[in-house]
Amino acid sequence: MIFGYTDIKDYRDPTALFPQIQVNGISGGHVLLGTYMVGGIFNTRQRTFEFTDNVKIFKGNHGITIGTHNEFYKINFGTLNTWNGRFDYSSLNSFLLDNPSRMRALYSTIDNSRTTQFNEAANIGSFSIALTSAYIQDEWSKNKLTITYGLRADLPLISSDPNGATRKNFPVNPANYGTSFTYNNPSQISTHSFGQVYISPRIGFNYDVKGDKSVIVRGGSGVFTGRIPFAWIGYSFINNGSSYSALDISPKSGTTIAIPTDQTQFKAFASAYGSKNRTEIDLFDKNFSFPKMWRSNLAIDLTLGDGYKLTFEGIYTKTIKDVAIKQLNLKDSVAYASYDLNHAQPLYLAATAGTGNRVSNNFSSVYLVTNTDKGYRYQLTAQLSKSYPFGLSYFAAYTYGQSKDVLNGVRNAPESSWQLNQALNPNDPALTYSNFDIRHRIVATAQYKKSWGQRGLSYISLIYASQSGTPFTYAITSSNNLTKNGQQIDLFYVPKSTAENPYNLTTAQQQAFDQFIQNDKYLNSRRGQFTERNGARTPWNNQLDLRLMHDFFLKVGKRTNTIQLSFDIINVSNLINKNWGVYYFVPNTQNNSVDPGLSIVSRSVANGVATINGSYTTPNAKYSIDQFSSRWKGQIGIRYIF
Repeated sequence: MIFGYTDIKDYRDPTALFPQIQVNGISGGHVLLGTYMVGGIFNTRQRTFEFTDNVKIFKGNHGITIGTHNEFYKINFGTLNTWNGRFDYSSLNSFLLDNPSRMRALYSTIDNSRTTQFNEAANIGSFSIALTSAYIQDEWSKNKLTITYGLRADLPLISSDPNGATRKNFPVNPANYGTSFTYNNPSQISTHSFGQVYISPRIGFNYDVKGDKSVIVRGGSGVFTGRIPFAWIGYSFINNGSSYSALDISPKSGTTIAIPTDQTQFKAFASAYGSKNRTEIDLFDKNFSFPKMWRSNLAIDLTLGDGYKLTFEGIYTKTIKDVAIKQLNLKDSVAYASYDLNHAQPLYLAATAGTGNRVSNNFSSVYLVTNTDKGYRYQLTAQLSKSYPFGLSYFAAYTYGQSKDVLNGVRNAPESSWQLNQALNPNDPALTYSNFDIRHRIVATAQYKKSWGQRGLSYISLIYASQSGTPFTYAITSSNNLTKNGQQIDLFYVPKSTAENPYNLTTAQQQAFDQFIQNDKYLNSRRGQFTERNGARTPWNNQLDLRLMHDFFLKVGKRTNTIQLSFDIINVSNLINKNWGVYYFVPNTQNNSVDPGLSIVSRSVANGVATINGSYTTPNAKYSIDQFSSRWKGQIGIRYIF
């Protein structure tokens, strides 16, 4: 039996508290200033008690394990998104002239001081969760075959329902939906997913074909139940529609409004500028299921002559239930651009605050955490190893894999997970490459070991890792005037040629945009089509490390102790050539998105067809270089082993 207890206190105390400022149209992208919108009020505590108890019974050819694993959480989720303010500007000049395009904040009408809300939010976001499980497994062995089969049952429990009375005021009107997206009836939304038992059967085998371990075939298949970020549950307590009010105004172009920096005056500021108190609410589908995956693998291990070992393995995972998020407060009133012949990207008809018409004006955004059955991933691996009697050994492996999903779930809030999920239709996202798509990966090691008898051992090792670049998305991040659905990122149509001008750019801008497309392998392949989430990739990342190590043997009484000295050069290839070992990446600020420099200035709609006017500035760079990882580093180690 194993018992455990952890107590984690995580909070932020900004040295300077200022609203988050986003200035668009900067070198084909945007700039963020001030305090991060989640950093103003961030006060969380998680206390966890867990225990595991396993009983093993051996009877004949059977080895039976019966056990239980349980985790009990007490969580205070004191996080207020945009409490310090989130203010957007369409250009640098607009910022300098105090002409905001949109101003948002979440505030308390009673006492919005940081001292009060730092503690109050933690109380509002207080809840308890238990993840309990029981399992039974039998390992049956006879001759050359071992079969392992079992059954696991998971039961999640929650102390209270985050869905309060205000949430139920959201109207149920299916007439507002159906063209651009659908959703499950929210009238009975609750946390029904807690309190149901999730059954997960598994089976695996290991077969020693010849009985001498020279040929082993192994594999298995089973259902696995996962979990969701508890932060999403915490936000459903915080964003309950009652505890906090919302500031959300979109001033007319050219309106001068100084940046409000005193959060205690947000209520008065909202009243002075006519902001409606429309708050966000976060909901869970009444039929929501915890993530469930079906996973299978099959492998063969071969021990060849002369010390060679060869392995082939394939792994496949299919989504049964995964998480999807929808914004329910978007009224299904849309138009489409003339180039969008298949009506793939709905352009919402704007109302107030720069977003599409609302189903209910009593709420700003209504996010529903629901499920999808779309998604899969697989990987195929081949590896070879060899050891020589004189001390040399090596290992090499190649993996090819693909991973596709509809929501990568890398954000801590339903809102940001939806807003930063790059999709033509964010309420019905297409299945496309995941943030964690591997594609190609090569790993190789080589080691030489030299024995000096009783005096010690020397080692020299090389470790090489190479992977095809990380996936990223080409999308418009410098303005949100295209779809007007509240997203922070818009996929875009790639013109067929310079002759096609879908964004009504000037001749010079059109030529610059076409040149950028022409020089990019991915964009050039998407001519006449929309960009995709994670469709592009950075260059390959390669790294070679070197380790030198020596063991000194010391006789202490009747025992031999060891003093081990080591010297590591990490990314030694960069030491050899400054242009080698460079690490490329795309910052996760906008969920690994790269802006091609395209901004949407305005759009108009006539007879259901949208005309789009834009501007273009060639960006300074497509992706970034990790300045730390792209430099060689050395470290010295000493260890005493006794």
